[in-house]
Amino acid sequence: MDLSKNLKLENRNKKFNSGFDIEDIRKRREEGLIELRKKKRDDHITKKRALVSETGKLAKEAITITSEEVVFKHEWVDSDLSSAESRLISTELPPESRLVVLLELILMSEDLEVLFKSIQTLRKILSDETPPPLMMITKSGVSRRLIDLISYDLTDLQIECAWCLLNMASGSGEIIDMIVAEGIVNALVGLLGSKNFDLVDLCVWTLGNIAGDSVESRDKIVEAEGIHKLLEIITTREGITLQHLSTLVWAISNCCRGKPEPPHDLMKKVIKLLPSLFATNEEDILSDSCWTLSYLSDGHTEHVEDLISLNLLPTLVELLSTPITKIQIPALRTLGNILTGNDQQTEKVIALGLIDKIAPLLTSRKRSLRKEALWAVSNIMAGADEQINMVLSHPCMQLVLASVIDSDIEIKKEALWAISNASHAKNKALVLKLVDLGALIALCEVLNMQDAKVLLIALEGLNNILRAGKDMINFDKGETINEVALKFDEMDGVAKLEGLQTHPNVKIYQKVVAIMDEHYGLEEIDENTNSVQTPVMFSIA
Repeated sequence: MDLSKNLKLENRNKKFNSGFDIEDIRKRREEGLIELRKKKRDDHITKKRALVSETGKLAKEAITITSEEVVFKHEWVDSDLSSAESRLISTELPPESRLVVLLELILMSEDLEVLFKSIQTLRKILSDETPPPLMMITKSGVSRRLIDLISYDLTDLQIECAWCLLNMASGSGEIIDMIVAEGIVNALVGLLGSKNFDLVDLCVWTLGNIAGDSVESRDKIVEAEGIHKLLEIITTREGITLQHLSTLVWAISNCCRGKPEPPHDLMKKVIKLLPSLFATNEEDILSDSCWTLSYLSDGHTEHVEDLISLNLLPTLVELLSTPITKIQIPALRTLGNILTGNDQQTEKVIALGLIDKIAPLLTSRKRSLRKEALWAVSNIMAGADEQINMVLSHPCMQLVLASVIDSDIEIKKEALWAISNASHAKNKALVLKLVDLGALIALCEVLNMQDAKVLLIALEGLNNILRAGKDMINFDKGETINEVALKFDEMDGVAKLEGLQTHPNVKIYQKVVAIMDEHYGLEEIDENTNSVQTPVMFSIA
């Protein structure tokens, strides 16, 4: 190395060492690798209300209840009911007071006609587009009354009660806990054998909301044989419409969410049902079937094998080509879960042309789809060297590298994970292929950021690439220079590392010092002599 280069590095060392106790850093720095993650994915919306559409039919709407405003329109009160209780349409009472009167009627009335029309009015309040006062209604004790009445052998009354309970079950976890404690699950499961499928549909829908709330609530359904009953309806009942089937599949999907999962044998029955569901080609059914597989494939090698044995992999890969995002995302998430499994399972997915299918998704306008596609790629990069090389040799790798400088922080993170995972390849020549493709430039750009999570991923990948450069030095041929380290320095990467020495995150502080120490000969400076105790070089001693 020439003298000017040596002086440059000496000055850099002086600057970098300022304020650092290098020996202490050497003792404290983390030597382990960042663990390759199997990232937990976000879940899709799970709760739905039953509104009345413009055609007068039931309409599903996923909704978040955010307020307790009371909307109580006079026209919702039947004339016979208003004659029995005039306060319900009083212009002098605010909506909240009229709602209290209505709730008292439901709780206290023994007149079946008054009771029916009161519950019908409550259903209209709960089915309005305005978020209803669910907590106020539930705390009144009326839910207990509705659960008792739903068992009466009067279909019209049962449907009104079920509709009310369904919309109450679209509320918060606290509300779900309250109505579950009151025995709603057993009451609903007991009605799944009803001859009236509209009633069955409402019960299924309500169970789906309950199952989607928490593992504890879902387990109540499992204990009540609810999943068995849902599967029985699909497999044995004739005349099921696609709309009813869609509700059933959605409810079963929610019953498969969460860990620990329901009994393995039960989940195997669910998986065996799915091939027939994929054959429907109905959007919602396909979407929820894919969500079901995504839950069951998340960390469960056995379920992945079941999925493979039923020949569902080709279907999932093919679904990536559909233009329907709500199908693509859960299909891709399922495949991404499988890619976190063993090398044999990963290879089976890749062999179906997965990388070719993923490539177009990396340029999708849908942020969520791009994020899922990058996650899947990063999981391939966490596999065997042959699998890493397949991605590095594919044109899609340039799209991955372009995503590193994307303005969206989540897209950027996923792309960085792909690079970082690939940098763990056993074959160092494969790691250096990242440099040829431009990964070093992309990582250098990221060092301008301050986001700690992004920087830690980038620094891990950078350190591995620099180590690969060190490992590839051929001392037998007289080589002493780590060309990768030199190249990174020439693109002002080391200067950017120096700028990170004041980062408030201690892990970044430690990682930066460790990289400088390992790859750029960082040594303590004797401030009295203002000289470096050991020569600073890119070469490896």
